[in-house]
Amino acid sequence: MFDLPELAVTDIGRFADWVELCALISGDGTVSLADAADVVQDAGLLGNRRADLYPGDVSFLDDDAFSPDDATERFVEIAWQDLTQRALAQGKGYPFAITNDRIERLSSWQEVPAFTMLLIMDLSRAYTGIDTLVEPNTVSARLFEKIVEASLQGLIGGTSVRFGDPIEPGWPTRINDRIRKLGEFLDLSVERLEGKTRPRDKDRGLDVVGRLSFGDDGPATIFFLTQCATGKNWKTER
Repeated sequence: MFDLPELAVTDIGRFADWVELCALISGDGTVSLADAADVVQDAGLLGNRRADLYPGDVSFLDDDAFSPDDATERFVEIAWQDLTQRALAQGKGYPFAITNDRIERLSSWQEVPAFTMLLIMDLSRAYTGIDTLVEPNTVSARLFEKIVEASLQGLIGGTSVRFGDPIEPGWPTRINDRIRKLGEFLDLSVERLEGKTRPRDKDRGLDVVGRLSFGDDGPATIFFLTQCATGKNWKTER
């Protein structure tokens, strides 16, 4: 299994993410509740067991308090409840089967690249020394924008189109031709573009556009213009 990320005792969701990553990418595709508890215990996240004390050392736990063993078990059980809720919420889109004492992958990570990418991107923030996983204008950036395109489609129910750079396969390369192509997808009339664009323009800051559907695509339609900020300094692009 992978090393644990930086965790606080309240980071149940982050620990559940780590369990998913271990099941999805490493080993035989399963992680047992007991094995996960052993990792938490070995990491000392919730304190040392009384049995781990050297002879003569004093435990400062009250006799009626939860032991660290109890706390570890409870921590992992709550994480398993989180995983169970994810399985219920995502249904067939969830690439794992969850039982009371085990998580098992149903698909390889190659079969669910979008899920894998978002999981790694989110969890990597909890590891030191990782600045960025997705550089702008790369194949990885395109995959991320395709995930945003599909997510926007699911959220608003209307037409969603990726316009970002690198250019979509089959699209023209000149900026004016690309804008006209976008207009075709969105059923919009494109105004005269002479003097409004430059030959070296790429996506002009627009990565994904989505139309909120009200049952028609006529006047007063709402569009969501989205920029997908990636790279080390992504926060400055917001």
